Amino acid sequence: MDAHPRPERDAMMPARCLILAASCALLAACAQPGIAAQSEAVATIAATALPILAPAQPAATPLPPTLPAPAARISTAIAPAAAAPATAAAPTPTNRPNTPRSLATQFPQPFDAVEIVEHFMFGEPLPPGIGGLSTNYRYGMTWDGTLAPHHGSDYTSALGQPVIAVGAGTVFYGGPDMGPFFGIKPDFYGNVVVIKLDTAWNETDVYALYGHLDTVLVQTGAAVSAGEVLGTVGETGVAYGPHLHFEIRIGDDPTIYTRVRNPELWLRPQPFHGVLAGRVVNAAGYLVPGQRVYYECANSRKRHVDTYWDIYTPSDRVLLENFVAGNILAGECVVTTEWAGTRIEKTTRIEKGKLSFVVLTLPD
Repeated sequence: MDAHPRPERDAMMPARCLILAASCALLAACAQPGIAAQSEAVATIAATALPILAPAQPAATPLPPTLPAPAARISTAIAPAAAAPATAAAPTPTNRPNTPRSLATQFPQPFDAVEIVEHFMFGEPLPPGIGGLSTNYRYGMTWDGTLAPHHGSDYTSALGQPVIAVGAGTVFYGGPDMGPFFGIKPDFYGNVVVIKLDTAWNETDVYALYGHLDTVLVQTGAAVSAGEVLGTVGETGVAYGPHLHFEIRIGDDPTIYTRVRNPELWLRPQPFHGVLAGRVVNAAGYLVPGQRVYYECANSRKRHVDTYWDIYTPSDRVLLENFVAGNILAGECVVTTEWAGTRIEKTTRIEKGKLSFVVLTLPD
């Protein structure tokens, strides 16, 4: 769109004549060999200066076709106060194209009643003091719509720091993510360790996956104890910068990419801390994807978590939650979300070592 008004028609006639004359002179000059060669060179530069790169096509995956990422939302997360456990505000996540947000009706419709079932059975995947959980890219989140829904938890740490077993078990696999492979394509997780944990849940096998490792220090089939060093933090596979990608998978085949659950529901909270989980549902009772939830708790500033983006990062079979925020200092929490200009608010209390649950229902 022009930023200036158009001149009158007759006022433009002298300028047009000058342009026509110049054009004729240019055509005549191009007939000369030297000038023609220069013109060809300029045309070649113009054609090659900005190449268009075709996006890499991922291998076959159970996820729906890749669509353009939705418009990014501005994060309002603020780092917690010193009393809360260390977290990382700007980690280096696994990067791949985003996927379309699922419809609310694609999710299971939970019952109105909430059955609180806890399974805080395992420890942390890093020794104390050497890393922190990424709160901007929790399970099921998309980092403000810029990344694919996350299938686990990311922990920032320095290259070469040890990663440890969250519980006793047997190494299902340790080595390059090439065969078998555990992601959407070979080498997605780089060097990977997968442990079949000795503790099952409701007669269902539970596995712990450690991705992007720099080194693997255990062999397939080896027995490991809780806290045993499995390898070191790295950036192998599809990753930017050193970090640990950690997952909980359930079922009889840990190579299936969608057999995941939210790790923050399986790891024991730190001392004096608890876990907040909940649902955001619409008026019909369906889980609402990609909805931002704010929580402001004792001795901390307002933070946020987003509800699970799609059906391929499933809820717990009993809780049917669609957001979790772990390791919150015990005390009162105000949990809010906004919908069409309406603020929905619930107050709950975080208990030490316990799971607190809230349901936020959006208006029609």
